[in-house]
Amino acid sequence: MSFSALFLLPSVAGADASLTHNVGNVEMLVSDWGALTKVEEGRVYPNFGYSGKDYLDPFSEIWAGDLAGHVASAYDGSGEDVVMGEWQPTAPSGHVEYIPHHPNASQCIHAKYAPDRYGDFPFNITVDQYTYAWDSTVYPDDDDYIIIELVLTNVGATRASPLKDFFLAVQTNWDVDYSEERDDLVDWDAGMRAGITYDSDGTDPMYVALALISGRLASHNIIDVSTWKYLDSDRADLMSNGEMDDLRTIGAVSRNYFNVISTGPYTIPAGESVSAIYALVGGQGLGELQENMDAARRRVMTPVNLVAAPSKEAIHLTWSQGISSDVVSYRVYRSDTSGDGYSEIALLSAENVAYTDTDTEIGITYYYVVTAAGPDDSESGYSNEVQSSPGVPPLPPRNLTVELVTGDALRVVGSSAKPVLHWDAPTPGLTGGEEITGYMVFRNFTGSEPWTAIATLDTSVQSFVDSNVYDKNKYYYTLAAVNTYGWTSEHSNVVSATIDLPKPAGPASDLNAVTVAPNPCRLSSEGKLRFLHLTAGAKIYVYTSAGELVKMLYHTDGSGGKEWDLRNDEGAMLTSGIYIYYVESYKPEETGKFTASGKFALIR
Repeated sequence: MSFSALFLLPSVAGADASLTHNVGNVEMLVSDWGALTKVEEGRVYPNFGYSGKDYLDPFSEIWAGDLAGHVASAYDGSGEDVVMGEWQPTAPSGHVEYIPHHPNASQCIHAKYAPDRYGDFPFNITVDQYTYAWDSTVYPDDDDYIIIELVLTNVGATRASPLKDFFLAVQTNWDVDYSEERDDLVDWDAGMRAGITYDSDGTDPMYVALALISGRLASHNIIDVSTWKYLDSDRADLMSNGEMDDLRTIGAVSRNYFNVISTGPYTIPAGESVSAIYALVGGQGLGELQENMDAARRRVMTPVNLVAAPSKEAIHLTWSQGISSDVVSYRVYRSDTSGDGYSEIALLSAENVAYTDTDTEIGITYYYVVTAAGPDDSESGYSNEVQSSPGVPPLPPRNLTVELVTGDALRVVGSSAKPVLHWDAPTPGLTGGEEITGYMVFRNFTGSEPWTAIATLDTSVQSFVDSNVYDKNKYYYTLAAVNTYGWTSEHSNVVSATIDLPKPAGPASDLNAVTVAPNPCRLSSEGKLRFLHLTAGAKIYVYTSAGELVKMLYHTDGSGGKEWDLRNDEGAMLTSGIYIYYVESYKPEETGKFTASGKFALIR
């Protein structure tokens, strides 16, 4: 079977997308159709870049299916060719999306797919794939792996329900030394539940692994790629045969291998889900690889979103479960010093995600972290640290008002502008007022709970400009004061402002003042980007940050502005990211500036 055939497969082009994890030591593109591969310009390429090399063959993939041979996959065998498998991106967008501000992760990419590309698959299922990467500057122990969380859902309703004897698996074809793809060895680490691949002659000292971090282990199989036919009946056997292949059974003679780690069997009622967590891990040598696999196991257990709320005689802590649900207990630690000297003050069962520390004194600042322990009693890393002090809450700020500003000129609400907030400090001389250390600015779209904090300011500031606003939206604002004990006051009064960007003015005489608004611009079905201060006629080119042309606009109505619906020439909505625009006037023979360029951001 020819592996090069897939690199030219026309059905890949324009059908599927990928986004890049580019933090830490691993650079990995995440596709949205069940393949662990790069997708660039309609072609597939090796993935999992580490120290300038790619280690994961593009024919690595995710499987889901049953004992009878009904298996959804990214690729299938057809005679002597490899063709697209069952997985395809789900509606409506069919694109991978970033999930911003995900707890404990620098980057989290979400892809969702279902077995609806072609063929007869008798089950109505979906897979949500979440991949996580961590920033080396914040998490130096967590920059050598990618976590993959797979959530398999039985959508049910129109097909066989419930799912019985169902399996979920990841298949990786590691090539440690691409100059000689047939000299790899593959082994099984039972303690780590990891299939480890390395170069037989040591030319490349890199070790890579697929590890099952969380899930019901069903089997580990090592397969010689030269014998593989990409058949679903073979996939079903590998997922369910219960074997744990290692060097004693296969993989001890240098070959081009792939390995499969499956989870199951599962019975999944309609509307319910099961999940499994895998890690793709690298390391320079076996020892470093094992350290990185340990770090991955600790990270998925680590609690997130630890919050401290003080009262007069106690401090109340709450937190959220980490990526993995395999938690047996939580430990709460406290210190008098930030980042060091923690002592355990509570051991709690997994059902408890809150704790009240009553052994406190007013005016003393305490620092807290929480860890989680799994079934083997291994302990996670520390959660985020929080600090708090018991004490008396401050009074709220007074007389909050909002105006809209354009440039340096203040305007009334309803004009084209950005909201500017003004307020007075809490009433002086009353309890809590003189202890104010800062203010928190909150915003939402409803004017009632819950609120989102958008800024923290010190007491020298009693005004705030909200620059991150979008056309046609109405925003509500409120404030709170914070005192020396870490207490937050009740909210101030609530104010609101409606944003309305300027309508296109008359044509400009040149392109000196060309700009876009709003910037950044929110991606939605109603989202619009406006090019302003154009000449009467112009051509606008929009490029990705990599220089790929995605849209050409013609401005011919004689006005000074052009509106665009954020769709490319094929009518598809663009994805989030940084884009470059270039404008050419239709009067290049005239003197003056008749070209212009700039950047704008699209966000979810």
